[in-house]
Amino acid sequence: MRAWRPVPFSLEIGVADPGRLETPLSNIGYWHENKDGRYRVPSGSYICLNAQACSLSCETVGTFRVRARASVCPLQDARYFEASHLVSNCRMDSQLRYRLFIIWLLASGLCLVVFYLHQSASGTTAWMLTLGLNGTKAVVEEPRPNAVIVMLVAPSRIMQAIVALRNIEDRFNRRLKYPYVVLTEAAITEAVRDKVAWVTEGRATFADLPPDMWGTPEFLDSDKIEESIKTIGLFVRAGNWAVADARCRFSTAYRSMCRFYSGFFWRHPAIIQYDWIWRLDSDIVFHCDVPYDPFVRMQSAQALYGFVQVSDDALWVQPSLAGNISAFMATHAHLLPPDANHGFSWRDIGKALRGEAGGEDWTMRTFYNNWEISHRTLWSSELYMSFFEYLDRAGGFFYERWGDAPVHSLGVSMSLRADQVMQFEDMGYEHQRWPYDCPSLARCTCVRDSVILEEFDSHGNQWFNASIEHSSES
Repeated sequence: MRAWRPVPFSLEIGVADPGRLETPLSNIGYWHENKDGRYRVPSGSYICLNAQACSLSCETVGTFRVRARASVCPLQDARYFEASHLVSNCRMDSQLRYRLFIIWLLASGLCLVVFYLHQSASGTTAWMLTLGLNGTKAVVEEPRPNAVIVMLVAPSRIMQAIVALRNIEDRFNRRLKYPYVVLTEAAITEAVRDKVAWVTEGRATFADLPPDMWGTPEFLDSDKIEESIKTIGLFVRAGNWAVADARCRFSTAYRSMCRFYSGFFWRHPAIIQYDWIWRLDSDIVFHCDVPYDPFVRMQSAQALYGFVQVSDDALWVQPSLAGNISAFMATHAHLLPPDANHGFSWRDIGKALRGEAGGEDWTMRTFYNNWEISHRTLWSSELYMSFFEYLDRAGGFFYERWGDAPVHSLGVSMSLRADQVMQFEDMGYEHQRWPYDCPSLARCTCVRDSVILEEFDSHGNQWFNASIEHSSES
């Protein structure tokens, strides 16, 4: 069976005596006419006994311009004669067309399966699929996430930050090559800049903290802030109790940090250009290699917030936080989505939505946000912007010690559904030598050789299994 139907045509060479031509049509060829111009199709697909008896054995469906080129004398190549003919009815036999269509479907399905398995293993976004009957290959790519890694570094911790950056590079970012923004309130020496540039391959930018985002707001009462500094200190553990330690208190700088991360970090001039923001602290260690791209995983899952673990926060440093947030939800009910995961934060959702909840109604569940990936639209939404402005005016970041972790957690639970949040449990992430999740994976260097690591629970189920149903009292 012939694969292609020969199309007969003739060429007028335009010479008085065609017999003088030396193998007159040896230079014949044809071109595919399309909107992008033309491209040469390999020779050998034509048959010409003479200028008037030619046929074209089509190699692809379409319209072709056939051109013949020959010289009167093979030793005098300068004298060429040309002729052309439009061939517009190239078609395949129907049986072959059906067989090739089935082969194309099977090949396309195999390519999609290979792409899915490869993406699951490595997080890659580029893949190749064979399209069309002529073997055309098209590369289909998801856009690379517009993402940045952010680290706020105290002047006394800059060398610690360099060690953390080296760990981040070694574990995943030397491969992923995302940029860094290092925020600091102090001048950075050239020697430190050179070290950071060496570790990060020049992908780190240093940025100052603008006065309008850092420090004590002018609308607050300075006397009340001073009183809070004296009365609310860091807690130390005495058995199962958390008590204030007068020797070390939450400074105004620490409270400025909580306020900055609660309401300004995504608006910083050095960060505002990015869609995805991964916040990390300087006192952290990744004990596992990360062979995939976390930003791509979140983007593919349409998640807006990522975390590693949930822990309980302390009520005594922020006794009025829950009451203020409950009051906000009651006065801004029109902004709250109907399927938000309120049950993560509230024991009685109905009471919280009515503005009647206080500290005793808050679950105190908090995302451990020294590791946090978020999409900027979460924070720039009308709901969260109004939420932060309400809290900022209440003054609790300085009158008490409202933390950015509970503020983020309460904001996320009033904004997102459970499936819009993603947990990462396979990185062996450790912060300040606190207990952490040590996966039993070959790519992890930690060893679960202690009771603390053996019994560690990230409590991610507290988010994913939280009830969104209102209390019967509502």
